[in-house]
Order: sequence, then C-alpha cells, then structure tokens
Amino acid sequence: MRKFSVLLVICIFFVPVFVYGFTVKDVPQRISRDISTFVKSQKNSIGFTKIRTIFSETSLGILHKTAETEDKPTILFPEPFGAKGVVESVDLEKRMIILKNARCYNELANGIIISDLTVYVTEMTNYTKDVDQIGSLDIIRPNDVIICSGLINFTDKTIKETFDIFQGRLIDPNMTASVNFSSPISNFDAVNKTFEFLYPCNGQYPGEGQTLTLKVLVNAETRIFTVKAGAKDSPSEFKFGEIPQFVKTGTFMNGVFVVNQDLTAVANILYFFEQ
Repeated sequence: MRKFSVLLVICIFFVPVFVYGFTVKDVPQRISRDISTFVKSQKNSIGFTKIRTIFSETSLGILHKTAETEDKPTILFPEPFGAKGVVESVDLEKRMIILKNARCYNELANGIIISDLTVYVTEMTNYTKDVDQIGSLDIIRPNDVIICSGLINFTDKTIKETFDIFQGRLIDPNMTASVNFSSPISNFDAVNKTFEFLYPCNGQYPGEGQTLTLKVLVNAETRIFTVKAGAKDSPSEFKFGEIPQFVKTGTFMNGVFVVNQDLTAVANILYFFEQ
C-alpha cells in the first residue's frame, strides 16, 4: 500500500509534464498547482498525513504561524512579492547572496515559510533601491533586508534565477490606498468631524488577514449623502463636508476613503443611513 501511494504521487507529479510539454512556459508553476490540487483533494484520505509531511516538513521548511501579526500597514500597501530576508553574505565572484530567515509564500503549504535561501543572480536580474533608484549587486551588504523574486526551490533552498532584487525602502512613503467599504462607525467626534471604522482585509498571501482600524477625517471637499429608509427621494443631494445631525457612534455608513500608511484616512464620498 505504501509503495502504491508513492507511485501515485510520482504519477501525479509527471502528468502535467506530458500534458503541457517540456517547451511550454511556466511548467514548474503548473506542476506545483497540480500537486497542490491533488493534495487538497486528498485531505480526507488515509495517506494525506504522510503526503503533507513530505511536502510541508521535509522539503518546505518551517511553516510560519504568526504572519498575520506582522507588517500591518503593508496589507494595504504591499511590498514587492518575493522572498524577504536578511543578507548574511554576498559573493560577487559567484554572483550569490545568502539570505537568513527569508519569509516567502509557498503554494503547496498554502502559507508563509521561513527558511534560509541561497540566491543566484544573472545578467538579467533587475536591482531596485529605495523604490525608484537603480541598484546593483555590489552595493548589497550583510545585514541588509532585501526582497528577491524568482522561482524558489524549497528542496535545496535556492533561487537559481532571480528576476528582481529590492533593497532599502520597499514602499513609496507617499503611496496612498483607496478603500470602498460599508460599516457602522465608532468614536464619532462631531466637532472635529472624525470617526473610525474596522476594515477587514486580506494579506499579500492566501491565508493571511487583518482587521485594521481606520481613522477618518471629513473635510470640506467630502461629498456627503443622507439615505433614509423607505424614502422615495433617498439618497438626498450631496452636501460638501456637512455631517447630518442624526449621525452618531454606531450609525451605518458607506464610503470611499483615501488611506495613508499610518492608517489615517480622508473621506471622499460618504453615505450615512438614517434609521
């Protein structure tokens, strides 16, 4: 029975190769997706535990359990996708970087893996420093935090061909995000025209999620509508910056917001629902 299970996994692994051919692009990614689909379909089978052990412990590294508590601002302002870690050493002759405790998403484990990685760069590798400057391999130093994008081999813990390397500042400090959301408001301040609401959002990787508290300012350019239950003429014509008298903590709203990286926001459009 054990030999049969191993043979089955091997067959599943090579089916995509014969289906897609050896010359088609992204064959490794397609194989990875097919294996992932097979593993998910076997969750209720007897052999699933052993299959999962092979993929998620022996070859993938340590599954990171606390990713949902990290980097909250980057949920709305994502960093470049790739393996993020601390540089241990740089070998200019071998064009190689050793990353310690690199944080990267693994599709088979459906989660974040923390692992050391050996990263190889090529003549085609692009370097970016501080968001908009051109970098290079020779300015990367030990203890730098970098992000490397490329196909990760979790078996030998390498990136054989690195597409991009990001160094220094990873997010433009002037970047804002647009959010459209409906929610009851909290901590309403009628004098200063501010309120808060909880915004649940997904992370950069599947399985991650955050609930963020956004602190909203209503300014003179905010377009505000009143929605009355059952009223034929609802919503009313908008008014600039005038919050209706009935609004209080707990009032339901729908709005479009421009969010800063410190999670403060300015309301662009607001609908307040009067009960």
